[in-house]
Amino acid sequence: MSRFELLFITVLALGSTSVVAADGSERSQAFWKEYKASQERIRIQAQRNAEPSKQKSDNTEKAKDKLAKD
Repeated sequence: MSRFELLFITVLALGSTSVVAADGSERSQAFWKEYKASQERIRIQAQRNAEPSKQKSDNTEKAKDKLAKD
């Protein structure tokens, strides 16, 4: 392999690597933005689902206290 071929292959490899990496940061940022939004949606949904069960447990405790007093 001549020096020219080696230089050509090196330049070609480095050039293609920079092209691939240019879009990588934008995709990574978009991924993390969407990930954080999805985690927020999951957290809100979990809180909404927990509220009715909390109310039920509060009502159950009140009923137990009422029975205990009687």
